[in-house]
Amino acid sequence: MKKTIKMVGITALVAVIGFTMAACSSPSGGGGGDPASRAFTISGSFSNSKTGNNSNFQLKSDAANSGLSMLRAVSSSSYAISGRLQDDQVIFLLKGTYDPITGGFIASAAATNFRYTIDGNVTTAGALQNATATLAVNNGSNIWDTFIFGVTPGTVDDIGNPTVIADTSNLIPDFAQGWWKGTGNSAGDSCLVSSTSFKNYWGDGGSTDTSNVVTVSGSGTEYIVIIAYKDYLTNSTVFEKSRFVFSSDFSKVTYYWTYNDNYFDGSFSDFASANSSSNWIPASYAGSYTR
Repeated sequence: MKKTIKMVGITALVAVIGFTMAACSSPSGGGGGDPASRAFTISGSFSNSKTGNNSNFQLKSDAANSGLSMLRAVSSSSYAISGRLQDDQVIFLLKGTYDPITGGFIASAAATNFRYTIDGNVTTAGALQNATATLAVNNGSNIWDTFIFGVTPGTVDDIGNPTVIADTSNLIPDFAQGWWKGTGNSAGDSCLVSSTSFKNYWGDGGSTDTSNVVTVSGSGTEYIVIIAYKDYLTNSTVFEKSRFVFSSDFSKVTYYWTYNDNYFDGSFSDFASANSSSNWIPASYAGSYTR
């Protein structure tokens, strides 16, 4: 959720908590109960210009992961996927969610100074389509750069004795992950949220965007999230700060963002400016999502 008045949110989770807290076509079983889970395994590779390696990944849906213990999202309309991303001799553990109706998915992994996101679509036949890989890198003192790579579908080989990395800080809470549908000011939008990223589906013509969560703070029903994403106009990394306030049963969320001009633009050119910003948009402009 991040639209330039632009929801930063669940895009920034809820912005990461989408915190990217970014919108998906809404799964609605159409009156016949929840859509059936899909059993699929997808994989692909991409040339990583930042690390200089040919990276690859594999993801499996929860239905294909028999025996794998995995927290499912609160929303029964979004389903769990998990897997791994290999960059040279390092393995990042991916976790995410997919929409069983549209086939859209997002999965992410994090290390101290890295945020990887894989997003795209899975056809009803289980084929990978329109996938991209997004990498956010902290070059020191929260100086983040973002990179977007095209993905080539295909099988991948495992490596022996890799170093496995799974960051446990600055993650979107499990209860906030999954699929969210926009209401009120956000009507027509939707969002898929994973542990360190989110993908927004905008109702203004089918456009989408993906954000990486940089920091998450808070507890209970209220969180502050800062996200980073690529500005397609300037090709630079920009940041947004959002506050997500959940209902007591975590089925609804209202999000606010800080702004830097008279048009309530929530994007800042550097992390420090976003982090120190305190001009919160009025409640009448706040975005809202529900399960």
